[in-house]
Amino acid sequence: MRSSLRRGEAGWAVLVLATVLSVMVPAVRGGEDAPLPRYADAPEELRPWRGAPRPLHEHFREPTEFRGAGREEDPATNPATVRLGVLLPLEGPDGAIGRATLAGITLAVEEANRDGGFRGIPFELVVRPDVAAWGAASNRLVELAFDEAVWGVLGAVDGSSTHVMLRVALKVEIPIVSTADTDPTLTETRIPWLVRVVPDDRQACYRLALEAFRTRGLTRVAVLRTNERYGRMGVAEFADAARRLGRPVVADLRFEREGRVGEGVLARLRESRADGILLWGGAEEMGRVARALRDAGIRAPILGPDRMLAPAFLREAGDAAEGATAAMPFDPAAAGEAGAAFRARFRERHARDPDPPAAYGYDGATLLIGAVREAGLNRARILDALRSDRTRAGVTGELRFDPTFNNLGRVVLATVREGSFHAATR
Repeated sequence: MRSSLRRGEAGWAVLVLATVLSVMVPAVRGGEDAPLPRYADAPEELRPWRGAPRPLHEHFREPTEFRGAGREEDPATNPATVRLGVLLPLEGPDGAIGRATLAGITLAVEEANRDGGFRGIPFELVVRPDVAAWGAASNRLVELAFDEAVWGVLGAVDGSSTHVMLRVALKVEIPIVSTADTDPTLTETRIPWLVRVVPDDRQACYRLALEAFRTRGLTRVAVLRTNERYGRMGVAEFADAARRLGRPVVADLRFEREGRVGEGVLARLRESRADGILLWGGAEEMGRVARALRDAGIRAPILGPDRMLAPAFLREAGDAAEGATAAMPFDPAAAGEAGAAFRARFRERHARDPDPPAAYGYDGATLLIGAVREAGLNRARILDALRSDRTRAGVTGELRFDPTFNNLGRVVLATVREGSFHAATR
């Protein structure tokens, strides 16, 4: 009995102490009015625990450093070429993203070689296809690191394969510049060997949520997504933002492979009385789903991620695409003269306008090339050079990296009007 009482008294003591600390900590740490760093640069009204006392600790506020050996090794000298690896899907559902990214990377390398390469030595791309099979990307990375002796790797699209590849990078110690993978958790691994130049899906979801609930005044948004990691992780921040704005999503539904929408899903959408739909998946899939929704008489406005910007979405959706709004990962107007000049050079080289994956492929390659030129042929020093500055200028505008070295670029919206996307600048 006495033992039980003492445990109870100890529990009360802990509770009292926790209560006192919860009152004292804001005063000690600067009070509730002190600026609270926002994780992933979340808008103030979407910040988690807004209005609560400042926490004792916040994760992902300090960069993770590489503290291993390697910097002391003398850089390699006089190779025939300076090899840079590329790991991208060139076929399949993500093939269009991979090919566009490779076009931007290729232009950056060609321009760097015309500008003298690396101390007179030309850069060379070693391209390996990324396939959607578990472990395939990690095997390719090992080949690039050891068999091909590349100094850094560009690319990555699929979140699952990139996560596996990143853990291999930790072991083989090779820098990766991610140009197209938007998985929000990718830079949360605290593995310092990766820098991401494209804004992730959190940035897209913040922008889409504010557009849906604040600008358009929607109140009953449903989620319709692919049943894989890209869909599951991509929409998570939108669902959180909707809840924080007092408008939780009314349904979280899946469409089937290749964009088929079952009658049960259509029935649940009608029952939800959704006045907006967040559509999330591959470009072709989303195009087919948009067509199926309109054919079924569902007229709610459609919002989606940057993959919706691909020509395949417009082709598959046809006139059902009219009015659809997508998150665009950079503001063309904010890119300024550098962006305009890049678009002109890209058109001259590839006979078409660059899309966002091409632009970020160019920026990622330029970042890696600059790091090699600064650090020399030593992977650890190249990593240091990649992470030496949290702000960089690019053809997509300013690259502004958070402590996890994820680019917090400005996301804008683009809406389909008369069969093509038109970007807003607000």
